[in-house]
Amino acid sequence: MADPIEFKTYAYHDIDAGLWRAWQQKSEKWGYYPFQSALWARSGVADYNHKTDLFLLAAEREGKYLGFFPYKICWRLKGGCVPIKYCLPWNDVMPVGFVIAPHQTTDFYAALFKGFFCALPRWHILISGLSQTDSPVANHLQRHFQATRIAYSTTEYIAAEIRGFDCYDDYLSSLSTKWRRNYRKAKRRLLDSGAAQLVHLTTFSAADLADTKARIMGIYRESWKITSTDDSANLMKAKAYSLFSNLVNEYAAIGGLHIMILILNGEDAAFAVGFHQGGFYCSFQIAYKEKFRKDSVGFFVHLENFRYSMENGFRRMNLMAYQDYKAHLTSRTESFLVHKIFGEGLVGSALKLLSDILRR
Repeated sequence: MADPIEFKTYAYHDIDAGLWRAWQQKSEKWGYYPFQSALWARSGVADYNHKTDLFLLAAEREGKYLGFFPYKICWRLKGGCVPIKYCLPWNDVMPVGFVIAPHQTTDFYAALFKGFFCALPRWHILISGLSQTDSPVANHLQRHFQATRIAYSTTEYIAAEIRGFDCYDDYLSSLSTKWRRNYRKAKRRLLDSGAAQLVHLTTFSAADLADTKARIMGIYRESWKITSTDDSANLMKAKAYSLFSNLVNEYAAIGGLHIMILILNGEDAAFAVGFHQGGFYCSFQIAYKEKFRKDSVGFFVHLENFRYSMENGFRRMNLMAYQDYKAHLTSRTESFLVHKIFGEGLVGSALKLLSDILRR
């Protein structure tokens, strides 16, 4: 009979280098995307001023890690007057949730989730991070709720993906005739003519990183994206830039950063930034200077970024979101769930009822 699973809670400042490394390495080995990793979680709170609210719950057996759950505890006023105790992800931009060993038995997942929830402090509302829809984590998490009669709701997030192609030419053949023609036309005008050069950056010194960030922001400031009302994605906003800058530093340190810059007529015209781990590539930001819009530099950089991911053996490229134009780039999507869980007792029941009413 296997030894029981042990659950240990670590305050943020007690997470040492070995635990950070184990959490990150397991996320890579177990098939999680960069935005579900320890590096993403740490980048999202590097500038957070209340780190004493942050904790990591780790599951171990016989000296081996089996799962991780980062959370923070905070009180918020509901309706401006009712104090509610929340258990939340560290960061609300692509929130990192459970990272759990795959390919386990039903009994294992049942014991793991029972242990996780018993080890957490009491709360009124718990919001999990992202879990892939129909993954073992999402499926067994919901089985746990059903078995224990815990009330919950889910929110779905859809992201476009590029996957399932043997080579870049196969991918191009999947596009419409119009989009293939537009790509070839842009390639002739930009690269084949010698007017433009594509620069791929994958290794960086500290000075390289600082210079590359400055080049990226030089392009970004002249792009349409500065008018975006999405404060979590607009790099002109402090919170979004902090996450971007921290991620660049973190993934550069492990060789998981890829930056592509398109130079047109001697001037930086467009960029793409991506992070990768364990065969998964995430396209984080693409932007171009408005004055080069007519040259189709944004469209061209998108497709060349796909070329890079395929030619370098990445199994999946996740585009981090789904906008209408991405339907022209791929017919594939990946779905993720965030679970909102209501605590036991009168407060939890009342909050669930209120949530149901507001969702109608």
